[in-house]
Amino acid sequence: MKIVDVKTFMVGVLPIQDWSFVKLMTDEGIEGIGEASVPFASPTAALMLEDMARDVLIGADPHKIEKIWTLLYCGRNCEHPDLTRLGIISALEMACWDIIGKAANQPVYNLLGGKFHDKVRSYRYLGLLDGSVRDVWRDPKANAEKAVEYVENGFTAIKIDPVQAFIGIGALGPRELSLEILRTTEAVVKSIREAVGDRCDICIGTHGQMTTHAAISLAKRLEDYHPLWFEEPIRGENTDEMARVAHATSIPIATGERLSTKWEFGDLLEKQAASIIQLCVSKLGGLLEAKKIAGMSEVHYAQIAPYGGALGPVALAASVQLDTCSPNFLIQEANELTPPALQTPTNHIFSELINDGLKLENGYIIPPDKPGLGIDFNEKVAAKYPPHTRLTTNWHWKDWLGPDTAITL
Repeated sequence: MKIVDVKTFMVGVLPIQDWSFVKLMTDEGIEGIGEASVPFASPTAALMLEDMARDVLIGADPHKIEKIWTLLYCGRNCEHPDLTRLGIISALEMACWDIIGKAANQPVYNLLGGKFHDKVRSYRYLGLLDGSVRDVWRDPKANAEKAVEYVENGFTAIKIDPVQAFIGIGALGPRELSLEILRTTEAVVKSIREAVGDRCDICIGTHGQMTTHAAISLAKRLEDYHPLWFEEPIRGENTDEMARVAHATSIPIATGERLSTKWEFGDLLEKQAASIIQLCVSKLGGLLEAKKIAGMSEVHYAQIAPYGGALGPVALAASVQLDTCSPNFLIQEANELTPPALQTPTNHIFSELINDGLKLENGYIIPPDKPGLGIDFNEKVAAKYPPHTRLTTNWHWKDWLGPDTAITL
């Protein structure tokens, strides 16, 4: 079997979000689909996918995952962890696994160790895409009401980012937190815990907005409410500082969505900087690399909770394959896979693209038993939603910053 052609699909979801897909075709008529996560507009992402595919994959046997991965990673003298390059490699590797599974008439999880979990526990952000996120995360009562709504719809875990409500995502570097932010965040978490009791885990999501001192201060305030984790409290460049936070709190530290390759995760684990690993299959190099990282994590008694925040259905399908065969799987982020009562404007695109190939039952994803990634990618649906590139919309990067962040250029 040989790969003979490549095709890309750029799908518009929101003015600030496109999904990037790639299809590989073989001389035996079997096709595989993959999804990339890259921080560039769709035309650039499409060119990168086609460039790397034609550079290495055309004429290659898709079964040779290790060799393909090494050639893609080391090609053009670029062997170094890099989210953009690894995002492209992830999509191409993922598509190869889809082909391999279809050729063997087996789900990918059966080729990576077999089914360990019969169902995959999932969570989603509270109020993420319904336009109320910042208002909700500042309001303890509103948080509690929404959390109860999610529990009543089957979820056993939800995630919030109250710090984002004040200073946005990233917020231009590590910042100290005011007493107002600290007190409000504690009040929000306390309100949720009192409302849901022990029926639901609370995941504290942040995006590296804090200094080490601020992260430790916030963690100490939240310990009494037993969060499932404290996510990416500081930026990921400095693993030593992340370890300082981890060693100063009883709350498990979760991180990893902005890391790539086993080498970066190895450093994180060796320094005991996190015990919940949020690897992202469409950023770190694909399914086999993710399986290796899951194994490394197991050695350190760490669990995996794969990222799925802004990703499309193919990346989630690949994550579910990994989750299903990984003994140390904890929970899967799945913001777009949602029961009817919690639907958001983009959920229908997600479902239509894969012909409802992923099923959610009472907060758990049921692993598909179809070959490959277990989904059927609908190209006609993809054509219905052209990309919202940053070249043709009024989106601006400042839209990610919080309302209290002063910016002057």
